[in-house]
Amino acid sequence: MKKYNQNNFSRYKQDVKASQPKTKPFNEYTRDELIIKFLPLVENIARNFKDSDAANGVVSLSDRIQFGHIGLIKAVDKIVWKQILTSKDPERTIKSYLAKRIHEDDIYQCMLDLHDLGKKITMTQLALWLECSTRTIHRNMGEELKREKELLNKENEKTNI
Repeated sequence: MKKYNQNNFSRYKQDVKASQPKTKPFNEYTRDELIIKFLPLVENIARNFKDSDAANGVVSLSDRIQFGHIGLIKAVDKIVWKQILTSKDPERTIKSYLAKRIHEDDIYQCMLDLHDLGKKITMTQLALWLECSTRTIHRNMGEELKREKELLNKENEKTNI
């Protein structure tokens, strides 16, 4: 995602608003319509992190929005429709579902990205990059990933000396 100045960002927001699909039952939305429908949710989540909390300025707002869009696309592809359609409030269930879909593959890719940047891999850093809580990272991070995290951090320490 490119960096937006104020005019471009306003145009981006207008484009997102204009491209919102018409209201209809969730089982009638296409994959792309669902992604577009929840773009504002991604931006809202990204804005909830203060810039100072975002790895001391390493991850800008546009980066957080971009990571969120990638996560949204992955989450939409993993939706279990039976759960959504049997819910009393499908929109709330989808929002909850999309917000909680952090998998070990996502954590591992984030760890590799932080390692490539030469940054220390911490639970807080992972949570910021994946736009979730540290509790979610702890819950979804298996022992193998914890060992890999330590190995990557040791490797970074050796190269930074």
